Amino acid sequence: MGTSSQTRSVTPLHRSPLAQPATVPQVFRAAARILAANGLHRGDFIPDAFDREMDVPHHLRPMSIVAALKCATTGDPHLPSLLSDEAIGTLALRLTVDGEGPVFGGIFDLEAHVDSWGDAEGRTAEDAVAMLEAVAVALMVRAEDVEEQALAAVDARMVAEFGPVMAEWSPQQRDRYFGELAAVHAEFAPQGVAA
Repeated sequence: MGTSSQTRSVTPLHRSPLAQPATVPQVFRAAARILAANGLHRGDFIPDAFDREMDVPHHLRPMSIVAALKCATTGDPHLPSLLSDEAIGTLALRLTVDGEGPVFGGIFDLEAHVDSWGDAEGRTAEDAVAMLEAVAVALMVRAEDVEEQALAAVDARMVAEFGPVMAEWSPQQRDRYFGELAAVHAEFAPQGVAA
C-alpha cells in the first residue's frame, strides 16, 4: 500500500500520455474500447447531459459514437480536438445512412451523420465497436501500404542514382540512403511515442 503522497502523483491511465491516441486509427480503437465498456447511447452525446438525474461522471456513461471519439482524445465526451474532428470526418465519409453519405462537410454535419448511423433502430454497442475496429484496421493497412510505397520509391531512386550494388556505393551514398529511409519511417511513426 502506498502513502497518500505516492498515490496523488499517479496519473490515471485515461490521462496518461502513452494512453492518448496519436493517429486516427488509434482514436477509433480507443473509442471502440470506451463503447465496449460504457455502452452505446442513442440521441444526445450522453444520457442526462445536465446531471439532473445522474451523478456518474460523463466519461463513464453510455455515449454516442461521436462522444466516444471525443472522449478518446480529450477524456471528455463533450470536448473536441483536432484529432477527434479528423476521426469524425474520416468516419462520416465511410458510413452511409439510408444509402447516403454526409450531406454537407461542416463538422456539425459530419457529427450528425455519424450520430445518425449510431442512432439507427436496432444498432447495438457491439455493432459500433465492430465498425470502429474494422475502420481502424482498414486505415492501418492503407498507411502501411503507403509507407511501403514510399520506401520502395527511395530504393528505386537510389538504385537509379548510385547503381544496383550497394557494396559499390560510397559511405556518403549509403548514409544518404539510410537517412532517407529513416525520414520515411519517421513520417509514418506514431506521434508522441518514442522509438
